[in-house]
Amino acid sequence: MTSPPLLPEWTPFSSVIRIYFAGITIAALLAGTLPFLKKSILDYGKLNEKPTGHQHNTPNEQSLSDRLALALRSLTVPKYWFAHFYVWASLWMAYLTVDLYYLCRSPGDDAQTLFDRPWSFLLLLQHFGVSVGVQPLSINTVPWFLLGLNFLHVLRRWYESWYVERPSPTARMHVGHYLIGITFYIAVPPALWIDAVEHPERVIPFWSLPPGRALMVGVGTVLFFWAYYHQFACHCILASLRPKAQSRPQQDAVAAAKKDDDSPTTKSVYRVPHGDWFNYFVCPHYVAEMLIYVAYYIIASASLNSPQGSTTLLIVLGWVISNLGVVARETAAWYRTKFGDQWTSKDLSTPQGNTPPRQRWILVPYVY
Repeated sequence: MTSPPLLPEWTPFSSVIRIYFAGITIAALLAGTLPFLKKSILDYGKLNEKPTGHQHNTPNEQSLSDRLALALRSLTVPKYWFAHFYVWASLWMAYLTVDLYYLCRSPGDDAQTLFDRPWSFLLLLQHFGVSVGVQPLSINTVPWFLLGLNFLHVLRRWYESWYVERPSPTARMHVGHYLIGITFYIAVPPALWIDAVEHPERVIPFWSLPPGRALMVGVGTVLFFWAYYHQFACHCILASLRPKAQSRPQQDAVAAAKKDDDSPTTKSVYRVPHGDWFNYFVCPHYVAEMLIYVAYYIIASASLNSPQGSTTLLIVLGWVISNLGVVARETAAWYRTKFGDQWTSKDLSTPQGNTPPRQRWILVPYVY
């Protein structure tokens, strides 16, 4: 007697991806709403700092929920492990693109089994009853273009995480953030093409796009590179706020941990960021990230002859907006507490010679 499959036979891969993104979106909204989760999971990096004079209650004075929150809060990893996301994402993107190419090159071939290509992740999914599409997907289609754009994005983030960003060697993030980051970059590449691969009859070849849809692809591409440039500029501004002595936390973390907490080389130093989109937004690098995924959705939807466009990427975009919106809101509150009038006053000049704006939007001008 054979054992039942782990999933219902031929569960669409798109359903698995959508369930994952819907689940982490709900988790992000709960973490930003429920006090218990906000205290234990949400804060990381500079948001994890306690106000001056803050004192913990003794164990006997803490409630059960406080003790649980403290225990969960202690499950952390170094914040500079963010770099792992982009190393992993770049390698995974390259591997999965090759895997997809081989799958689409010989569609519907019954000989395409895990035994023929034991290295194939997509055939492994099919082996366990997860359908990833069995029809041809011409290289002359937009999904391959989307993969190229995303590859540029993660490669730039890899470069930034190694050579631009200067996270504190003592900053921590919750292990939950780390695991979601890794799994997020596993799920994004297939989300870019799964709607096309599962329904190739809806895909319009690149050179056959009607003028209106071709314009959408052009607008999405311009939006991508516009956000791409400004995100890099904003990351450079953030990096410039921290002393160069903290520029390579991977190398300095062990030594820094041995120094006194008040040492100038390890003590957290923050200043109000100015310039580029920081003159308008609290977290402009998050705004740029959101616009990059808006661009993905526009481009993918333009290539699908379907009224709803790319449903999977729409759910991905919902996650990006909700997650970054929650973190940006907490960051705005932290800036107001940390810097007070410097955050909004036009009377205080900045070191760069600019004047800070009276109001910075969190993510969406005039809305949020």
